[in-house]
Amino acid sequence: DLALYHHSNRGLPAWVDKLASALSRPVLLVNQPDQVRGRRGATRHLNLMPKVLAKCGANCRDSLAGVVVSGSIKLGQSLSRALSARPLARLYEGDELSFLSRPASAGLMSAGAALLPEQWRVVVDSALGLDEEGLSGPKERRALISAAGRVRELAELMASRPAAVAAILAHGAGLIQSPRAAGPRVEAKVAEAALAWLERDGLS
Repeated sequence: DLALYHHSNRGLPAWVDKLASALSRPVLLVNQPDQVRGRRGATRHLNLMPKVLAKCGANCRDSLAGVVVSGSIKLGQSLSRALSARPLARLYEGDELSFLSRPASAGLMSAGAALLPEQWRVVVDSALGLDEEGLSGPKERRALISAAGRVRELAELMASRPAAVAAILAHGAGLIQSPRAAGPRVEAKVAEAALAWLERDGLS
């Protein structure tokens, strides 16, 4: 739930409980200040407030599954501390490029993983130590370097308008019927770069 897009920090613990009850499952909160900035006025908070998240962690019991964070390292650390009262609530990275530089301990919410699932799996498993065999030889190291290069290219391509670029790529790969997505469109040169990437990778 991208809570601050349609709600606010005020009353968030009660909202998380209400939403989890309605869904019959725990809620994963998403903190994406850029999305909120486009929706709300400059006087509104763009990020979840750590003290409010701490109340969620302490009071929401099984209603809170964790938080997906996009933002500074300092913000991530503050939100991580806020979740300390609820060890089972996990902190995930919401920015692919940030994850490639400093992997979050719980993992990543990735838009690009729908297009490069195997490559992102290799990168994430390696970053989180989930690969049982690890980098046991030169073949495995080359595979990781190749996968990391491809996912970084895709992440950089999608960084400016993830939904719009994802729609162009998914359409070009034959996964969906239309290249259009809700929200702002990408510039023509970005769309051209996306299609060129598809063709170069043999996905079109």
